[in-house]
Amino acid sequence: MHRFFVKKEIPDSGIFILESEAIAHQLSRVLKIKRGEDVVFFNGGGFDVVTKIDKISSRYVSGKITRRIQNSKDPSCEVHLYSALIKKDKFDWVLEKGTELGVKFFHPLLSERSVKTGVNLDRALRVVKEATEQSGQDRIPEVLESMKFPDAVDRAPEGETRILFDPNGEPLSLKKEDMKRVHVFIGPEGGFSEKEREYAKNHGFSIASLAPRILRSETAAVLATGLILTL
Repeated sequence: MHRFFVKKEIPDSGIFILESEAIAHQLSRVLKIKRGEDVVFFNGGGFDVVTKIDKISSRYVSGKITRRIQNSKDPSCEVHLYSALIKKDKFDWVLEKGTELGVKFFHPLLSERSVKTGVNLDRALRVVKEATEQSGQDRIPEVLESMKFPDAVDRAPEGETRILFDPNGEPLSLKKEDMKRVHVFIGPEGGFSEKEREYAKNHGFSIASLAPRILRSETAAVLATGLILTL
């Protein structure tokens, strides 16, 4: 069933009326949903609400709630992904695949070798919302403002698992008991500078490698996230 995130309370039962031109258009014009078909609405409150569509107008959608299903697909490990800014389409891919895997906080990172200096937050939030809908998760990740590398290192709390991935690092070693909250740093094309690696190391970060080969930034971001979230 198709899933849609909504920013409003959803009743436990009865008729649900949603005023949204965007969702009405997508249901009727894009997905060709007909009266009597089921769709799912959710608002991050822990439940998928199955609704049998009764009417779709140009401005709203209405239907009868038939089921509330508890959603437990969000991972227990809270991953903060600090991914260096790269070209727009590749960074969008990091946002999309990171969301599908279960990243809950994206921190766009400005490093010495970054090719971009900012992120379009509206576009980024649209990407993670659609990926959350598609992947069946309940909570949409947060995408924060871009920050400089030293500021990001300083903000990652001591006492939590903090890993900077670099081809020259030690082989990755993870323990499940350390995976409650993890801060993952991924460099741009060309990697982190020696100065940045030393800064992170001096602040207690683990410096780890993912593979004996050189990976693209977006590949490293998804691989690192996947390894952590599948423990």
